[in-house]
Amino acid sequence: MCYDYDSLSNNNTNLSILQEGNIYVSNVSNFTAILSDIILPQYVPKEGNSLTIHKDDEVVYQVTNSKNEIELLKNLSNKAQNVSNNISIIDLGECEEILRKAYHINENDSLIFIKNEQQSGKASQKNIQYEVYEPYNRIKLNLSLCDEAPVKIYIPVELNEETEQIYEQMKESGYDMFDINDSFYQDICTPFDSQNGTDILLSDRIDYIYNNENTKCQSNCHFSNYSKESEYLVCTC
Repeated sequence: MCYDYDSLSNNNTNLSILQEGNIYVSNVSNFTAILSDIILPQYVPKEGNSLTIHKDDEVVYQVTNSKNEIELLKNLSNKAQNVSNNISIIDLGECEEILRKAYHINENDSLIFIKNEQQSGKASQKNIQYEVYEPYNRIKLNLSLCDEAPVKIYIPVELNEETEQIYEQMKESGYDMFDINDSFYQDICTPFDSQNGTDILLSDRIDYIYNNENTKCQSNCHFSNYSKESEYLVCTC
């Protein structure tokens, strides 16, 4: 996807095109204006068309669309495709239909997403944010219409060696490491030995295994699922 480099750089910014679909932005004080006034109007919401914007404050933005997100969800096992930019996937679910009806958006036309998140290896620190726009006049949609329709966020998570060992050990014992309501965290009679053979107290299981910043959902969301095969943590928000 190509953007007019001159039209971007004339806004007194330091911008460089890295490759098709990627822009690097540094030392920019008016980034919000560039995003809303220059990048968003030029974006064409068709399948396969997305733009990733890398900022020097460790926040990455992505301008994409609902068709892209749906396609990614269909191919979660394709790690090379999905985590190349290490960006989370938004699944609006029922919320998408609510927005389409409220704003009279044709089902064949994609909604536009602007997502941003911290580039952190810890799921709880990514602070994933998103806005949704209709594809005709780029009007921002009111997401409060979806207060009763939970949205799922698929977060790419690569477990470190220690956490992966605990995950596999718990899975073999029939426990779900990511579910606070699992008997592993709630039932004092549930046995589980550490690698050195000692039992782990319930309080320690919660403190040191469940409350793992690497694999915990951000504060406004709760755990829904985790797939070792795709390496995605699913949080419902």
